[in-house]
Amino acid sequence: TFRIFDLDPAIFRVTHLAFLEYVHPDDKELVNKAFTDSINSDMHEHSIEHRIITGTGHRKIIEERWKIVRNENGEPIKAVGSCQDISQRKEREEQLKLLESVIVNANDAVLITEAEPIEEPGPRIIYVNEAFSKMTGYSAAELTGKTPRILQGLKSDRTELDKLKRAMQRREPCEITIINYKKSGEE
Repeated sequence: TFRIFDLDPAIFRVTHLAFLEYVHPDDKELVNKAFTDSINSDMHEHSIEHRIITGTGHRKIIEERWKIVRNENGEPIKAVGSCQDISQRKEREEQLKLLESVIVNANDAVLITEAEPIEEPGPRIIYVNEAFSKMTGYSAAELTGKTPRILQGLKSDRTELDKLKRAMQRREPCEITIINYKKSGEE
C-alpha cells in the first residue's frame, strides 16, 4: 500500500481518515460511504474501485478490498485490507472500449477471424460489424463460427488467397484484392 500511495511507511500511519486524505476528492464520499456501509453490513468481504492522488501527486486507480474484524459481540474492532494499483488495466480497458466503438460504428466493413488454423478449413469468423452485414447481406449470427470461405466463389482469385495465407503464416501484414460474394450470390 505504501508503494502504491508513494508514502514512507515510517511516517504514514494507516487509519481510515489518513487514507481518505489520498482519495481523489470526487471519490471521497463514495469511498467513505462504502467503508461505513461495510461496518453495518453482514457481508464478510468488501471491495471498491476508486481514484487516489498519491503522496507525490500522481493519479492512480486502485481496487481496495477489506473485511471488518469483529469482537465476540459482533462489534467492529478493525478493518483489514489491501489495495492494488489497477491504473494500467483501466487504461487498457478504456482503449479497448474506444477501439470497439470505432469498429462497431465504422462505415467500413470489418470482419475479424481467429488467427488459427491457417490450413483448411481455415480460421473461424468471430466478429463482423453492422457495415459488413449491410454490405454482404449476412447477419453476424450467420457468419460467426464459419470461415471466410463462405464469401468466396468462382471468381475469387486463388493466387491472392495464397498470398494472404503465406502472410498469415509469417504473421505479416498483407493487402489483397479479391472478389467475394454477397449472400444473394452477387459479386
